[in-house]
Amino acid sequence: MRHTLKTILTISSLLFLAAATQPTPPRPDAPANKPENKKVAEIGEPAPLFALKDQHGKTHTLKEYEGKIVVLEWFNERCP
Repeated sequence: MRHTLKTILTISSLLFLAAATQPTPPRPDAPANKPENKKVAEIGEPAPLFALKDQHGKTHTLKEYEGKIVVLEWFNERCP
């Protein structure tokens, strides 16, 4: 009985490890947004106007925060 349980646990562990080491299929990339007019921010100059959605889906524009200090922070779940 003890030998059978040990064999089952060993085989189960090996199967789990084999499945865990398989590469995941690549996720389809989001459609590429290629702006026609690329603006580059210059040091000492106002940033180009843009709009972003927050975690609640509300759109915020840079214009809303004119005259205030703005710090942008975000994460990328695909970042290695």
